[in-house]
Amino acid sequence: MEIYDQLRPNCDKLLEAYHTNLDDVQKLQETLIRDILPSVTDELNLTPDATEWAEEWLSDTATIFRIARRNQYTKSFTLEAIRKNLVWRLDNLWPPSNPIPMSNVHCIPPDIALDPFGRPIGVLQFFETVRRDLQQMGKANLTFQRAGLDIMTWAVREVIPRYPGMLAGVFILNYSWAHSGMWNVVKRILPTSCLEQSLLPIR
Repeated sequence: MEIYDQLRPNCDKLLEAYHTNLDDVQKLQETLIRDILPSVTDELNLTPDATEWAEEWLSDTATIFRIARRNQYTKSFTLEAIRKNLVWRLDNLWPPSNPIPMSNVHCIPPDIALDPFGRPIGVLQFFETVRRDLQQMGKANLTFQRAGLDIMTWAVREVIPRYPGMLAGVFILNYSWAHSGMWNVVKRILPTSCLEQSLLPIR
């Protein structure tokens, strides 16, 4: 119940923000598709297929809302962030490739389990995977901590700005004293919004 109570306020706040700003976000999408997309199409000399792929992403209201929310709904900042993100996606994700199999990532089918608020659940076997890899490389425990810190730093700088608001909550399970110590270091570089959603349940 304690974890539920921690997640509930954030869920309610998110839903309220979504409905409050929905009209503005949809108007923003119209601007993006009408003005920004043609500009990017000309700049990058996109093919019709690439333009259609880009428009599909710009039409994703939930994604545009999350980026707008990250930029505090300031139109100029949001448009700039989305344009940069769009160019990055076209440079790095187009054309789409087949998904890379990741044995340490598991997405639980929605018909099997959802979180208490009806959201999907994913499981990432992070620490154990890093431990095995470093063991094979003959690295020390200090390197393990450094690897975790580097990955978290990369996530904060590269992943979160391009996929903001994708995680409602992160539960770190089966952690040891070493992981707990590493968390004390990592949490110093995480924004408050991430800390509020990162939970280490007491065993």
